[in-house]
Amino acid sequence: MRDLNGFVKPDRSYAIDAIYDHYRNDPSSGIDSMMFDALTAIARKYRGEMAVEAVLDIVNRQLGNEKSGDAPFTIDCQAILDALRPTLIENKEMYLTPKESFDFVPFWNTVVEVYDRVLKEKYGCRVL
Repeated sequence: MRDLNGFVKPDRSYAIDAIYDHYRNDPSSGIDSMMFDALTAIARKYRGEMAVEAVLDIVNRQLGNEKSGDAPFTIDCQAILDALRPTLIENKEMYLTPKESFDFVPFWNTVVEVYDRVLKEKYGCRVL
């Protein structure tokens, strides 16, 4: 999968599939809670673009899987987004600055605003 700039993006579906398989084999393992806790911790602690995009992508995939019935469990995705919001607001200026060496469109415009719109339209969740 490539992003808007033609660079290869990581496919996180393998990780989600592995979590789902583990849950299906052992629903009492708590892996659903671990997934929620991990995403919430990343959302609160890390401000890097890759971490932010990973949280947004996984939340988007989880909500899609929940909606289609493919997710074996649900998690409170809005709570994860609520945990991410302060990180986004505190670092907005950094996210609005294009990466000169690659002539990128700012991360804020290509990722944050896009996920905010998509998650709102598809699932009623807000990033910002």
